[in-house]
Amino acid sequence: MRYFALATDYDGTLADESVVHPETLKMLWRLRSSGRHLVLVTGRLLPDLKTVFPEFEVFEQIVAENGAVLYNTRTKTESVLCEAPPEEFAATLIRKGVDPLEIGRVLVATLDDHKQTVLQTIEELGLELQIIFNKGAAMVLPSGVNKATGLYAALRQLGLSAHNTVGAGDAENDHAFLKICERSVAVANALPALKAKADLVTSAPSSAGVAELIGRLLDDDLTSVLARNDRDSIVLGAVRDRPLRMPVYGTTLLAPRTSDRERSPLIIGVTGRLAEAGYQFLAIDPRGDHEAPEGAVILGDKKRAPTIDEVLKGLARAGQSLIVNLLGVPSQKRQTFFEDLLPRVRELRIRTGRPHWVIVDGAHYMMPVMQRAIEDGPVKGPTGAMLIAMEPDEIPPGILCAIDTVIATGNKQEETVRKFCTACNQNCPPIPANKPQEGTALFWSRKSGHPPLPFQLNLGAN
Repeated sequence: MRYFALATDYDGTLADESVVHPETLKMLWRLRSSGRHLVLVTGRLLPDLKTVFPEFEVFEQIVAENGAVLYNTRTKTESVLCEAPPEEFAATLIRKGVDPLEIGRVLVATLDDHKQTVLQTIEELGLELQIIFNKGAAMVLPSGVNKATGLYAALRQLGLSAHNTVGAGDAENDHAFLKICERSVAVANALPALKAKADLVTSAPSSAGVAELIGRLLDDDLTSVLARNDRDSIVLGAVRDRPLRMPVYGTTLLAPRTSDRERSPLIIGVTGRLAEAGYQFLAIDPRGDHEAPEGAVILGDKKRAPTIDEVLKGLARAGQSLIVNLLGVPSQKRQTFFEDLLPRVRELRIRTGRPHWVIVDGAHYMMPVMQRAIEDGPVKGPTGAMLIAMEPDEIPPGILCAIDTVIATGNKQEETVRKFCTACNQNCPPIPANKPQEGTALFWSRKSGHPPLPFQLNLGAN
């Protein structure tokens, strides 16, 4: 399973004229029973939402007031996620005759007919506030607070990543949270601007559209819905000035080292790109030479061995990537450490879909464990994996044949691909006559059916 959460707007999306269709409510419960999680993301005030939607507890988390308030339906606890505007702000709007005026824990809302008065009041009082529009409404919140920030807070409580989340909406204020979801969905009645950016537009409007989306999630986990903006791939480099992208999901990558001493720019680049895009990776580093990109931390060093518990504690934070340095683990015990860790990683992946990538350097030292990992799925699966060894033929054919992508660097790129094919007992594809140059590599996606492709390696900033 790739998508572990559905985040949906309320009015105009889940609800039609403030009412959720009975069939849609049944579908919500079906989605919950599949092991997925539900987050409601609305501009409404929480008391108002509970009144119009008595079945609100089908959702585990409710983001209310357009991202300013978070309600946990299990613990029945309400959290205010930002500082409210001073009371003087609403009082001034009332004196100026702004009506209607809705005042929540944080949000202050009126009709967009009053936007000039609201803007003037913000300027007069010297406040750092923003106006967010929503189909005729003007909602005032502290700067930087929106449905996306609220959804991030909800997902943190659930231990989930936005990369494993599908979002559905219909209006202007839904742009922010749909943008961070791995797949964005607009219901049929959504504004044209929202439909233009969505990965999927339902054929049915509002409540029926959400039921349609849930049906697709249950049927095939949205495997047929592609991202419009390549958000679930990373750039490896360029082929004739065109970017070469590698899918983050479903890729099992073999990246042979060119030297036993030098740090691989490919390894550094791939981990950096994954961290930059917010994908969580777990890297096993028996040599202690991996660098931590921004968003990653290194556990252990040559004087201190990491523990399984601290690895799992680090992985509990969805945005935290880890490099596990095994130099402090005696060499004869490293395979045991890896063997004890992988089932726990597999359990986490089954429950949350992350870490999104498992990277194993010195994969040839972990062969018995790697064989079981490939068979049982904590390494291969809907998420990604990267295996690193000096030579392809150091890895048994049973593992090699499960690899779908090879990237060869250095001055023996063609030889690397040929060794891979020989070890897998398969015919070698035609390899373009190309003398390796510094900064170039050979990319071969076996499942694409295309021959290996020379490209300019470029793993700097995206």
